[in-house]
Amino acid sequence: MRKPKYKFNPDTLNFDKIRPKVRRIFLKITSFFGLSILLALLYYVIWSLIVDTPKEKSMKNELKQLALQNELIKNEMTDMEETLDQLQKTDEELYMSIFESKPVSDLYKKGGIKRYRELDGYSNAYITEQTSQRLDMIREKIYMQAKSYDDLVENIEDKDDMLQSIPVIMPITNDNLKRTASGYGMKMHPIYKIVMFHNGMDFTAPIGTEVFATGKGVVTSVVKSQKNLGNYVTIDHGYGYTSTYAHLDKINVKKGQRVNRGDVIGLVGNSGLSVAPHLHYEIKYKDKYVDPANFFFSDLSLEEYEKLIEITSSTSQSYD
Repeated sequence: MRKPKYKFNPDTLNFDKIRPKVRRIFLKITSFFGLSILLALLYYVIWSLIVDTPKEKSMKNELKQLALQNELIKNEMTDMEETLDQLQKTDEELYMSIFESKPVSDLYKKGGIKRYRELDGYSNAYITEQTSQRLDMIREKIYMQAKSYDDLVENIEDKDDMLQSIPVIMPITNDNLKRTASGYGMKMHPIYKIVMFHNGMDFTAPIGTEVFATGKGVVTSVVKSQKNLGNYVTIDHGYGYTSTYAHLDKINVKKGQRVNRGDVIGLVGNSGLSVAPHLHYEIKYKDKYVDPANFFFSDLSLEEYEKLIEITSSTSQSYD
């Protein structure tokens, strides 16, 4: 029990017992409780900084899962972008090499509008914004690719006649390319013994070997002669292409006749200025000679094409 305190009273010359005032008691009690509350808050803050609450642990685990899922989505988007880029490259090659037109992707311009303002201000908003932007780009590429293929189908339907007309096969059966003799370019003429420009390709074959039309078209020339190209046939394939088959032994078509790719138009011979039985084959595009080797993609694989070029480049003399 707390001992009482006394104070000397000079008036009464006695020691009076000191009684604590209510206000002082209240202040002491209030100070004690206030200090206790501050200490409790301080302990709580320190504890919270050191130890996670169950809710915080759950949220951190959830953030880790979201980060992992975001990484997986980024990897999948990268794969999709690579696939779309490859499709676009193939698409461009089809348009440029076959249809001689620009692909859809070249006709559209990408926009730079910022459409993600609603994400600003949030923590980690940049992750969501980057993902959204990449998804929009992928959607745009998919749309353009789908539009491109739609146009490609229309082009194929419109160009079906063109695809059947372009001279894209070899004019004779040429297994293993053994009948390839001389190619396009500067060659020694076998009779004049001077270097001259050889306008086509020579294929050696026995007299009587079948010669095929290399594309659909109309026979515009049927010439029988013992000079220069000898007996020859010229076919107009349309779309700027013509093909000529020279030094024939026999001609099976007439001027004005329509032929299809693969039709037998004559037989290999040795007519005209020729040193041995062979077929001289020429292609013109818009009245200019072009290398026939570039038009055999329907008959040759890449390895066979390289072999053909090697054979025609290694021969320095033509057969006509």
